[in-house]
Amino acid sequence: MATENEEESPLYIDMVDGDTRNNILSMNQKLKGLRAEIMAKIEDNDNVDENTLVLEGVDYVLNEIKMLTTLVADGDETERQNYLQSESFQEFSQELARNLEELKVLKEKL
Repeated sequence: MATENEEESPLYIDMVDGDTRNNILSMNQKLKGLRAEIMAKIEDNDNVDENTLVLEGVDYVLNEIKMLTTLVADGDETERQNYLQSESFQEFSQELARNLEELKVLKEKL
């Protein structure tokens, strides 16, 4: 059961702008698809060592996305808004978009 404080605190994913949220969710879906393809290659004994390393990286990122999407945003509304408008958040959002594009290229190579 959630405490009163937890009920008042929004999830981080619900606070970010729509593009960032969509990129996070899109990356999550694409990584799940990539994971399935890698698992199939491993089961077919196709380049097992390399694919196992890639699979570990994909699993790591999927876990990080899961933590990010369930993260409760701390601080008051002003602090949260200041963070969302900060340079570090803007850099995070841009990096996420770049990584999503790189993921498309990686998937094509498989």
